[in-house]
Amino acid sequence: MDSYCTGRRRLIGLLSFYLAVSMLASRAASAEAPSAVNIKPYRVLLVVEHRSDPYGLVVSSETDKFQPVAALLKAWSVPFDILQLDQQHLDTSYLFRRMGQIRYGTVIWLADPSSYSQPDFLALEEATRAGTGLVVVGSRFLDATLAKLLGLRFKDLYTSTNNLQVAHEHYITRGMATRETATFGQGHDYSERIWVESTSAEVLIAQDKHPVLTVNHVGLESSALWLGSPNLSVLCDSAPWRNLFFRSLVWSLGYVVVPNVDYAHRVIFELDDWGTADKGFLSYWRYLEPTEETISRGPHKAVATKSCRRKCRSQHRIREPTNEEGGVAMGSEI
Repeated sequence: MDSYCTGRRRLIGLLSFYLAVSMLASRAASAEAPSAVNIKPYRVLLVVEHRSDPYGLVVSSETDKFQPVAALLKAWSVPFDILQLDQQHLDTSYLFRRMGQIRYGTVIWLADPSSYSQPDFLALEEATRAGTGLVVVGSRFLDATLAKLLGLRFKDLYTSTNNLQVAHEHYITRGMATRETATFGQGHDYSERIWVESTSAEVLIAQDKHPVLTVNHVGLESSALWLGSPNLSVLCDSAPWRNLFFRSLVWSLGYVVVPNVDYAHRVIFELDDWGTADKGFLSYWRYLEPTEETISRGPHKAVATKSCRRKCRSQHRIREPTNEEGGVAMGSEI
C-alpha cells in the first residue's frame, strides 16, 4: 500500500513538473514571436479643390486637373474616394470608422488653394499619426499643420531647366541614379515650380537647391511625402515621374496589389458598356444614329429590324445587305 501511494505521488509530481515546463515554454515562444504586421486599409482618399460634375459621377480630362491621378489609380486597380473641398468638409468622420480604426491607408492631397477654411487638419494629423499615409503632389500646403506634417516650409515659386538629381538613397529612388536620372532632363521647360525648404523632412530628389521629392516620418507606420511635379499630367505622360508617384504610393500605403503579368509591348483593348452611359456616366458618349448613307456604305450584316418595319412609311426603303460580288445594293419597297 505504501509503495502504491509513493508511486502515485511520484507520478503526480512528474505530471505537474511537465505541465509547468510546458507553460513556461509556451510563454517564452509567445514572447519571442514577432507581432502581426499591421496592414493598412487598401483604399485611398483623393482630396481635390473642386469637380466639374455637380453630381460627382464624371471625371473630365478637360476640366478636372486631377484626372491624371484618378486615371492612374484606376489603371493600378487601387480603390479610392474623392473629397472636394468646395462642397465637403474633411473631418474625423471621413478619416476614421465608428470603432476608431483608420478608414484610408493613404490620403493623396492634390488641392492647392490660396487659403484653407474648411478642412480639419487636426483630424488629418491624428489620422496620420494613427497610420494613415500622406502624399501631397503639386501643392503649396498653405497651412501650418499640413506644413508640420510634411516637415517643409513653402518659400516661393521658381523656374529652372536643370536636371533632377537623387540626393539620398531610398526605396522610392532605388536604381534611379543609374537608370532614370538622365531622362529627367527638363529641356526648355520654364514653367513655374514650387520652392520649398526642409524643416525636418529628408530630401530624396532635388533640382539644385530646390527639393523635388521629400519624405517626413510622422509615426511608426506612417510618413508624409511631398512631390513637386511640374503638373499633374506629367505623372501620366512621363515614365520617370509615373514611377516616382507609384513608388511613393507603395511606400505610403505599404503595399499595392498588381497583376503578375508583364504587359510590356502588348496592346490592351477594353470595352465597357455599363448601360445608359450616354446619360448617366460619360458626357461625351453617344449612341450611333445610322442614316441611309451610313447604312449603304459598305457591306452590312443586318440593316432592318421589326421595330424599323413598324415605324417606316411607304415612301422609305429597307436596304438589304450589299452584294459584294456584283457591287449592287439590292432594295425592296415596303
